[in-house]
Amino acid sequence: MDRLQAVMLLAATLAAVTGALIAFILKQRTGATPASALLYGGSTAVTLMLLYLTGLAAYR
Repeated sequence: MDRLQAVMLLAATLAAVTGALIAFILKQRTGATPASALLYGGSTAVTLMLLYLTGLAAYR
């Protein structure tokens, strides 16, 4: 595994964990429905992943 693959794997993992954490907190704190919490957390994860990839492309 080269450095680029390692960075992309780390970025994907961070995005997924952050999205899951946001969904969990949203569900626990606000009583949101599971579907809306997952939708919000998933969209956050996708947005973060796109930001990570954009930054990675700019770095390269």
